[in-house]
Amino acid sequence: MALNSGALSDHGHRRKPRADAAVEVNRSFDDPAPGFSQLFGAPLENVGPCHPNSTAQWCAFIIDKLCSFEYTPMYCEILLNGSLEPSVDVEEGVETKVSEIADGIYRLSTYVLDIAPPVGFTFNQFLVLGDEPLMFHTGLRKMFPLNRDALSRIISPERLRWIAFGHFEADECGAMNEWLAAAPQATPAHGQTGCMVSLNDFADRPPRVLTDGEVIDLGGGKRVRFIDTPHTPHGWDAGVLYEESTRTLMCGDLFTQLGNDRAVTDSDIVGPAIAAEDMFKYSCLNPGMGATIRGLSNLAPRTLALMHGPSFTGDGAAALRSLADDYDRRVSGQASELLRSSAA
Repeated sequence: MALNSGALSDHGHRRKPRADAAVEVNRSFDDPAPGFSQLFGAPLENVGPCHPNSTAQWCAFIIDKLCSFEYTPMYCEILLNGSLEPSVDVEEGVETKVSEIADGIYRLSTYVLDIAPPVGFTFNQFLVLGDEPLMFHTGLRKMFPLNRDALSRIISPERLRWIAFGHFEADECGAMNEWLAAAPQATPAHGQTGCMVSLNDFADRPPRVLTDGEVIDLGGGKRVRFIDTPHTPHGWDAGVLYEESTRTLMCGDLFTQLGNDRAVTDSDIVGPAIAAEDMFKYSCLNPGMGATIRGLSNLAPRTLALMHGPSFTGDGAAALRSLADDYDRRVSGQASELLRSSAA
């Protein structure tokens, strides 16, 4: 269900919300419970039946901290307490920390305790330096001031030349146009599907369409390769970036986990990712998922840059294979359950 058309288009262009632009997220967009609604913008258009509403829950908290929500594995309901106006500044009590996770690659991490308390949740962006610096993920629009100030501790935002992300979703690219305004020479870059269905309309400047395996040479020895990963872990347009010189795989939502671990870890990241999947069921399970993730292991990455969680250094290939095995197990279990239900 697209949120950037018709009566809902005001959100897509960041104008003042209208009452008729409120859309419920409940039971996969069906049969809203009375009094429940959500106030999201166009970046959430890919939230749907194959994407349980954990991300909607997280982003709703950032958009309006006065909302109360209840999450179950089946659906989340978001109550706006009768107000359609975002009223709380996300910067209050929240900071973005900067860490270098590989040579010339920086992690900008914002920890929000109130999401999945008591352990909390991190939102990470990655800056790849070079003659033409690239940012992977823009962060939520309401987090833009935090992330802009954090980036300014490394380079001037005006120096950015590329803005990329894993898939079209609020925490991945909600602040894209704010970054484009701050960096007049920057170009958004994404895969063909994402550009066709979203960026050609949403981005304030025309995007560069990346084909599977295409490389952007950032200069200074840095080269990033775009790899299509459709529906993995979710999003028709999903993809990852691989920086070749440091062998760093920017994983997007793969390996999502809770908590605020150190910026870089060599500890297990698969177990926490399995636990988060069990809790949120955020992935769009599909038969090709395991093979897609296993294909990434052929890169033999030294560093796995997680959007939600610490960056991992070590045997990235083994971690990817283990994650692929778990998704194969989930898909097989789902298929077996469907067969049992059909036979009953």
